[in-house]
Amino acid sequence: MSWYFHLAGLTSENRRMLHAVVSSGIELTPVIHYRLLSGATIVASQQHDFEAALRYTQEALAIAQAMNSQTLIADALIDHGMVYIEMSDYAQVKKVALEAVRIGRSIQEPEHVAGALNHLGKAALAEGDISYASACYEEAYALCQTPDWRQPIYAGQACKGMGELALSCSDHTAALQFLREGLALSNPPVIKLGILDVLAGVIGTMPRRSTADVCRAAQIWGAAEALNAKSGLNHAPDDCRRTDALIAEARSRISPKTFAAAWAAGRELSLDEVIALAML
Repeated sequence: MSWYFHLAGLTSENRRMLHAVVSSGIELTPVIHYRLLSGATIVASQQHDFEAALRYTQEALAIAQAMNSQTLIADALIDHGMVYIEMSDYAQVKKVALEAVRIGRSIQEPEHVAGALNHLGKAALAEGDISYASACYEEAYALCQTPDWRQPIYAGQACKGMGELALSCSDHTAALQFLREGLALSNPPVIKLGILDVLAGVIGTMPRRSTADVCRAAQIWGAAEALNAKSGLNHAPDDCRRTDALIAEARSRISPKTFAAAWAAGRELSLDEVIALAML
């Protein structure tokens, strides 16, 4: 049920259900208890209840350590990193993600290495360390290309990171390629909506942009705003600041009335409709 709610973008419903179970006192096996806490961590972090998210993920880590499961320990550390990214606490992101990379390499699990590298790339990009961000995202992206890859969330994050790097270098063509690939590879709405925010920025600010391009970007942003609100999702402060800067640049290219009309039209679009618009 939790995975269904996650894929359907029903974050608030998912959180209520998970919280009810983990706080019920029902006796659970360690693995099931861990999985429930991991899910609760994700949705609490997405809604920026960081106190609850850290409590859940610390309890999950303790269970993983008691089981001596290196796979679950790496999972829990990656969940920790996700919470710290939303908090913009990049020192803690690097601490937990580096340990997750070490464990992932030692147990030869590329998904864990890629997931942790995505966090390191995100932290480096936020701090302006483009060289290190590139190294992290490029390795994560390469790992996602393996034939037996099983983690669409990390693949989507790697593509988003590569797109953000390309955009920071004003390579709009590469940025569009990576971001569209990320939309195709990822499945949870929270990842798709984050990618759409960046992709709209590429479309709205690329060289030789037309009024139609900027209107399409405004529609995508309007749809993302409405879908985020409907799902009860919040984005990290640095992501919001980046998006706001891209919106301001795109808005300056056309009349305020035209931009507002396109934005309002976008708010009526479904997730599938806005993805189709972004893929044009």
